[in-house]
Amino acid sequence: DMRFRVRMENGKMIGGGAIKSYLPTLKDGDYALEIKSWTRSIEQNNLYWKWVTIIGNELGYFKNEMHEIFLDMFAPTLTFADLNNKPKQRKVRSSEMTVKQMTAYLEQIEVFAAEQGIVLPENALS
Repeated sequence: DMRFRVRMENGKMIGGGAIKSYLPTLKDGDYALEIKSWTRSIEQNNLYWKWVTIIGNELGYFKNEMHEIFLDMFAPTLTFADLNNKPKQRKVRSSEMTVKQMTAYLEQIEVFAAEQGIVLPENALS
């Protein structure tokens, strides 16, 4: 599977060189293109990993451990049907979250940190 990120402004694609050069390389056949809004922003992702590192350091966990703990605690739940059409649930991974979901997720982590007395920077650069 290939994923390309493009920006649309006033009905025109901005950039998108990667997809424009990739499409002609496809063999003859039928393909499905999925169009959806991009997930969490780069800024949110950078801030998230800075925060989980800081919180992990304070609490004695590696950042990847804190990541799994926070997904378990705060990530929204996705419900889907298994092969027997029975409902199954799993936590949405942060890489799958929309910007809105990621905002809510970060807010919950910020409250958690404050309750632990951990001060977090407001952006990934500070």
